[in-house]
Amino acid sequence: MSYFKEYLIKASEDKIIWGYVEDDGDYQGCVVAIGKHIDGQIIIFEGYYGSCGGCGAWGEGGEPVDYADIIKSSKLYPTPIDAFNHKLEVYSFRMEELRPKILEVAQS
Repeated sequence: MSYFKEYLIKASEDKIIWGYVEDDGDYQGCVVAIGKHIDGQIIIFEGYYGSCGGCGAWGEGGEPVDYADIIKSSKLYPTPIDAFNHKLEVYSFRMEELRPKILEVAQS
């Protein structure tokens, strides 16, 4: 299981099932996650991480710690088609690559 997915699962408080979590970077980078909210909506989470305390390091205070933190860094969409129009803020991912993942999560 992904290091970042573990944090997202814990912070989700059983309200989100994460189907796809990907990070891009080494010492610093970004995370994109796609999940299904308890109410059936698609949720797309975007976040950044650093490698040192005070730099957004996950595990040292930069990670989402509860459901409210996740919602602050996410967008909810009622259907996969609505999620296809999501405007990514992180620089390392393209929606064309994420659309199949959105469909997989929606169908799970």
